[in-house]
Parts: sequence; structure tokens; C-alpha cells
Amino acid sequence: MAAMRLLSSLPLQPDTLAKLTHAGFRTAQDVQGLGPVSLARESGISRQQALSVLKQLDSGHKPSRAVTSALSLMKDGDANQRVPSFCKELDGLLGGGLHLQQVTEVCGAPGIGKTQISIQFCVNCVIPQKFGGLEGDAVFIDTEGSFMIERVLDIANGTLSHMKNYACCQQDAELMKASSSFRVEDILTHLHYYRVNDHVELVALMKALPAAITSFPRRVRLIVVDSIAAPFRQDFQDMRTRTSMLQTVAQDLRKLASEHTLAVLTTNHVTTKVINAEAKIVPALGETWAHNSNCRLYCYWGGGKRHADLLKSAVCKQSTVAYSVVEAGVRDDCGLKRERDPEEDNPSTPAQSDS
Repeated sequence: MAAMRLLSSLPLQPDTLAKLTHAGFRTAQDVQGLGPVSLARESGISRQQALSVLKQLDSGHKPSRAVTSALSLMKDGDANQRVPSFCKELDGLLGGGLHLQQVTEVCGAPGIGKTQISIQFCVNCVIPQKFGGLEGDAVFIDTEGSFMIERVLDIANGTLSHMKNYACCQQDAELMKASSSFRVEDILTHLHYYRVNDHVELVALMKALPAAITSFPRRVRLIVVDSIAAPFRQDFQDMRTRTSMLQTVAQDLRKLASEHTLAVLTTNHVTTKVINAEAKIVPALGETWAHNSNCRLYCYWGGGKRHADLLKSAVCKQSTVAYSVVEAGVRDDCGLKRERDPEEDNPSTPAQSDS
């Protein structure tokens, strides 16, 4: 067995992985030399589960590698779809919205609208394709307790109004009928919510999701983790362990995005870092984590408006746009009333940085 192979890379049951992690078994090296009886006694799992873990390590379980041509990728209509936000500027910044088969990260200080952006994308993922949605299911993983059903209802109702306005502008009888028959309940039914409280539960959920999402009513097109930083900001004395578990979660998210042709959206905190003797606000979790996303947005306040700065993208040029968060959801900033900038109450706040 490969000594440094992570146990989280094995197709283990969530409760088995959680017990192994709590007991300090994280790599193949940690269990090397142990028999099923000893592993079961030290980790709290059953002998049968311990035997299964050891067999999988010995068999060198490897995921299948599918090969496809570049032409097939170009013609893949599913992969070319986007999850829109209904904010023209934000969608333009992202190249049409969230890309399927990619991981997008939204970073920013508290109150900038990261959760609201996430909910808006979830709602838009669910609505019919004729209105710009993907007509799929969405998964929202809440690590901070910031998911408020009242806010979801506001955004869902705002989206329904947007659909009706669009149908009226198009003067299309079929669209008007579809917008009238689509209800808030239809959105809520296809938005699946998970509450996780720590990194162990998050790692376990990542292993359970591939099977879980296949049982949902419709094809899952979006997974949100809000936020990725919360479970990893404390309770770690060994930073190598934290980095290892973060990379495991990142690997699982990328695999979900690729194998299930869905978009992944994570939110992240910000922290301060001294760069050239100057304090800067930068995304949390360090440089290693920064490489795990395909696209990265940095949201911040400026002049009483919310701005999104595209820090990283393989397909879109770096740019900055303004956006608004209103009762109906995330929308373009079209001369709306100036919002209160929390940084104006804290003049010592360091300047934003894309470092």
C-alpha cells in the first residue's frame, strides 16, 4: 500500500471515515502493520469495517480513467451550459455564469453578499431552461449556519417576478403560462440543504454525496459550500493535517464537478497579510488552497457599492464590476440607492488586495 495515501480517498462509509479520522488514522501509513482486530479496537469501527479498509488499501483501489477527445468536449452541450445569476455584469465577468465541471470561489468580508450570491445561483439553477435556468437540482452545504429560509423565500419570489416580467416583455403566451404555473414550492423542492458543523462532518459528507445526489428527483447541476473556510479555521494544532484534509475536500469537489457535469461554488473568508510592509486583505486558507479553484472572485466595498474583482479564470480576462444585493436577490447596480459601506465605520481596515 502507498504509505501516504489518504484514507479519505477510499470509497468508505461516512461513519467509518469519521471514526478513523477522530482516532488519528488519516493515511495508509497510520494503519500499516495493524490487523483488522487492532484497527477495530483503536478506531471504534467494527472488525468487518476494519477488514474492508485494509483490503481496499492492499488492492490499490484506483478510480477508472475515462478518455475522451477534444472534439467530444467541444460538442458536449451539457458542459457548455452556465448557471446564471441574473446580474448581467456578474454573469459577464464569469463568461455567462458558473461553468459546469469547474470550481468557482467567491471570497470577501462578512456582509458583502457571499451567501446571497450562493442562494441566487441555487435558485436560478432550479428554474426552467426557457427562463435561463438549468432545470436541475442544487445542493447547499452550510458550514456556518448562514442559510436563512426567509432569505431564500425572498430570492425565490424575486426570481418568479423576474420570470413573469421576462415573459411579458417577450409577449410569449407559452412563457406566460409557464411563469404562472411555476411556484416557490417548486424551487424549494429541488434545493437540498445540508448542515455540517466541523471538518470531520464535511469530509464525511464529501464521500457520501456521489451516491446521495443520484437519488434526487432531478440531475444535480450545482453544489455550494458556504463557507469552505469555517470548518478549517480552528481546532488544528498540526497545519499539515489541515492542509491534507483541505486538499481531500478539494479533490472530492473537483471530482464531483467533473464526473457529474455540475458546477461547484465555494465561499471563502478573508484575512490580513503583510505584503511589502503593508497590510493587505487577502483570501483565507493560503496559497495552496488558492490553486484548487478554476475561477476566483474577490468581493469588496468601494464608494458605497459592492464590487466583484475577477482574480483568476482560465477563460475570462481579469476585470471588476459593481453589483447590488436587494430584497429580490443579486442584481445589477443601476444607479440604485447607495448602500452603507461597513468599512466607512472602520477606517483602520486594510486596503483590498488580489495577492
